[in-house]
Amino acid sequence: MLRSFLKKEYRFLFVNILIFFILILFAVYQAKHINDIRSSIVYYNTLTKDLLRLESEYDRLKSSNSPNSAKGIPKNTSLFSLIDRVARNDGLSSNVVFIRPFTKKTKKGKKIEFVEIKLKNLSLKSLVKFLYDIEMRYKNKIFTKRIRVSKNKDLSLSVNAVFYTYR
Repeated sequence: MLRSFLKKEYRFLFVNILIFFILILFAVYQAKHINDIRSSIVYYNTLTKDLLRLESEYDRLKSSNSPNSAKGIPKNTSLFSLIDRVARNDGLSSNVVFIRPFTKKTKKGKKIEFVEIKLKNLSLKSLVKFLYDIEMRYKNKIFTKRIRVSKNKDLSLSVNAVFYTYR
């Protein structure tokens, strides 16, 4: 009888130790995942803050610089003269093959001015400076519809680009 009692005690002790280890393993597992959950919460909080900042910046840009208004470009100045001025300021007037302006009207009665420019014998540095000057000087006013860059045999570049703006 004493032996069966000890067997029951050992069995009970073994089951309790087994349950204790399972609880410890569960606690360690949960502690590890709590850190993962905390880090993902921090990540999603920063992502949400970035999205809200971008949304407010987008709304600000949309309200102040709508593509239907060409603020910053004088009314009596054509897109042709602006592109020509940027090319002259960058020293590219000898590289200009042609500049061709044309306009289209939208269904709402707005006028869209287009300028096609072809440049030849450009270095990559001068091309980047030309495009950067147009982008920075007339930010959100002049848009690029198409640009095609090809490399010549003498490693210079030929560029055909179409820019447009709304009037």
